[in-house]
Amino acid sequence: MLTLCRHLFDELNRQGLRYCHWKSNVRLTEATEGKTDLDLLVHDDDADAFVEVLRHFDIKQVLSPYEKRFDGIDDYLGFDDRTGTLIHLHVHYRLILGQRYLKNHHLPVEQVYFDHLTMNDGVSVPCPELELVVLIIRAHMKIDGVSLLKHAIKGLSDHRYTAFPADIEQEFDQLIGRIDEAKLRVVFDRLALPLQLDLFLDFITRFAARRLLWRDLLRFQQQLFLGLRDYKRSQKMRIYLVYMSRIFRYSRIGRPFVRTEKKRLIDEGRIVALVGADGSGKSTLAAELHRWLGWKLQVRSLYLGIPKKRWVEALSFLIRGTIKIGLSPIAHFFEDLLWLLVARCRFAVWRRSIVERSRRGVVLFDRFPLRSFFDMPEPMDGPRLGTRSISSAFSTWAARHERSDYEHLTPPDLVVVLRASVDCLRTRKTDIDMERHRMKADAVNAVPRADGVVLVDAEQPYAQVLLAVKRAVWNSL
Repeated sequence: MLTLCRHLFDELNRQGLRYCHWKSNVRLTEATEGKTDLDLLVHDDDADAFVEVLRHFDIKQVLSPYEKRFDGIDDYLGFDDRTGTLIHLHVHYRLILGQRYLKNHHLPVEQVYFDHLTMNDGVSVPCPELELVVLIIRAHMKIDGVSLLKHAIKGLSDHRYTAFPADIEQEFDQLIGRIDEAKLRVVFDRLALPLQLDLFLDFITRFAARRLLWRDLLRFQQQLFLGLRDYKRSQKMRIYLVYMSRIFRYSRIGRPFVRTEKKRLIDEGRIVALVGADGSGKSTLAAELHRWLGWKLQVRSLYLGIPKKRWVEALSFLIRGTIKIGLSPIAHFFEDLLWLLVARCRFAVWRRSIVERSRRGVVLFDRFPLRSFFDMPEPMDGPRLGTRSISSAFSTWAARHERSDYEHLTPPDLVVVLRASVDCLRTRKTDIDMERHRMKADAVNAVPRADGVVLVDAEQPYAQVLLAVKRAVWNSL
């Protein structure tokens, strides 16, 4: 169990708050290790105290995409400071269930959960009888027509198949092996749902014997929705049009036409830039940070080095060619044009980052033209034309506009400066000129600590550097 999870649950238990990890407890160990989500049901009367505990552990609320937001359910992300692992909490104040992408039913049985709790490794969980009954309801609600058809076809050919995913079958097997039928009857009566107990007992018997037919599932599903019709959150037909549109959105046909969204920050987005000399690990760290945050958050990685475009290659070829045949004025023109277009391109990338931040996303920059680099003989990712002699009116015009583009770039919310000596950097990167490498390392190492600037010793082992960067990024969110 992650240290964060251990301390969180210890504090919830110490304060006597009413909560439980209400489903998928067969994977509770994985959830408390940050590998899957934590699904917590919290008593309404303890909601404010629960949120205060989350704040104490710097667990931050995040916002799900519109189609995945439901009343009574909030999302939170936490950060385990010892390992750098994220945890994702689904916090339920009401038991909202339903078909995939819809969740149109509210079962008012929250109090039954809090009356039938037990402890599993320091985490409050429902008794297996209650978890099994609700799992049967949840699983049947999510069965779709395609899965039923597969079940029927494979059943005719004596292939074992059920319409449930493998992880749900695993939960069924584990829970069925742990229940006491007498207690199951008591719990079912306490739920007071307009459903027949025999329907559930028949399902348990058939599933355990592996004699579950597609028509058994269909019959159960029909009686389930009929019995729970008064528990719908919305009785309007429009809700099913929304359901169909979401099925299309996430289908193989619709997915290419719809942008997939992840969770976003609550208040505003963040722009984070990694700055360092060649060999400091910027690109590797940027990719790792994207995987780490992108597990749940909407993250966009952008590059502010020289654009990897064909026009850059073409202009570079023309510059070399004209110099080789002695046409220096033309070479200077092409060089002015190259750096002006590079500045324009970087400005456009920066504009995209501002838009993404306004939409509460996280932007990761590999490199950024800090103003403290502008006065270098060859500024890192900054204006180049003002650093050499002006050869024409076009050069003057281009230098002025290039400088303007760079000066319009506002600083990121967080700059992570990867500091390392040139001797260390040379052990990792040797394909650039030694003097240029030294110049870049000196410029990076001269960046002072300030608000929004975090200095990281990039000479440490990679795991320590990554953890330090993760801590800095998490603190900035």
